[in-house]
Amino acid sequence: MLHSALTLSNRKYIILDALDECTDRERLLPFIQNVVESQQYKVCLLATSRQEKDIKEELKPIANQTVGIQSAEVDHDICLYIHDQLATDPKLKKWPPSVKDEIASEMMKKADGMYV
Repeated sequence: MLHSALTLSNRKYIILDALDECTDRERLLPFIQNVVESQQYKVCLLATSRQEKDIKEELKPIANQTVGIQSAEVDHDICLYIHDQLATDPKLKKWPPSVKDEIASEMMKKADGMYV
């Protein structure tokens, strides 16, 4: 089905979000690489993922550009969002400050540049 869809138009765009959450990456990553490298399809790929070694190694040959978003700037934005939600959400804003502080602290420890 994908082959049929890819042959329909000149330029195609594939967007893969949270590639690191795929449970069958050992099959998916080589497949992605083959599709993108194929001159037949003319595919542009945008993939989001945490920085995982296998993903970086497998997609390196086809990556024109990479952008890292796991940084202090992103952590600051996540922190602002969490505190805003704790202050404005009708259910959460009723909780004691000590509980909200613990929630914010735990979420920031586990965020690693990402927000879920």
